[in-house]
Amino acid sequence: MLESTVTAYVDDRRARIEKRYNAKKRGKRAKPVGDSIHNVSLQEIRDQQEEVITETRQKEEKAQVRTARSLVIQEMKKIKEEWRQNKEITVDGVKKKASWSQWLEHTGKDVEYYSMETQRSTMHQMLTQKPDSFIIDTQLPAEVKEAIHNASYAPKPLSAMDWTALAGSDDSITFQLDRAPADEEEEEEEEEEDDDDLPLFEPPLMQIPSSPPVTASSPRLPSLPPEPPSTPCPIRPQHHISGIQRIKSIITEARAAREASPGG
Repeated sequence: MLESTVTAYVDDRRARIEKRYNAKKRGKRAKPVGDSIHNVSLQEIRDQQEEVITETRQKEEKAQVRTARSLVIQEMKKIKEEWRQNKEITVDGVKKKASWSQWLEHTGKDVEYYSMETQRSTMHQMLTQKPDSFIIDTQLPAEVKEAIHNASYAPKPLSAMDWTALAGSDDSITFQLDRAPADEEEEEEEEEEDDDDLPLFEPPLMQIPSSPPVTASSPRLPSLPPEPPSTPCPIRPQHHISGIQRIKSIITEARAAREASPGG
């Protein structure tokens, strides 16, 4: 009985799992994501086709320019070869060899030749010209100049500046030029009050025994007042005594001593 109940429960659970797994999921379709080659929109196909057409047209134009330039060069070579074969010209009934410029002017082919030279130079520039990879625009639009002018006369230029006039600007940056709001000041005061309520922790004083032990110190003498700074004693001015006066004073002292003696 118990075995049949367990088997029926397991079979029923397996059947419900298979039914749920095989059920059709409506409203959900696989969509290509990432760099898949099938994930291309119609507009991207049109843009790609326009790029191919433009590139093909440019190649055809360059091929036509090359063909025209080669024809012009051939005509210029023919004129120069004609001058090399016959350099003589007749001036006032006299034949002489002429230079290239003189021959062109004398034969009247100078205008034709210089015109072909100009065409060849122009076509060469067209073929060798490369598109600029980037352009740096240093000129500010009129809207930006007007915004700068208006902000310069405002009491708060940074706040009054209209940054949307700049290309690629971002208005997500805000400049806080005023004082902090009252709510922030109240929060700071509450934090300071909370800090004042906290008890101060004072670690107990610990005496570390010295090694070797400290001997009993002698009684400390009372501190003497600081001595005033010593100053040099004044020196009495000494009068200069000559040698004769010194001898006279010695003789006078000797006579006085002799008279004062009892045998004198």
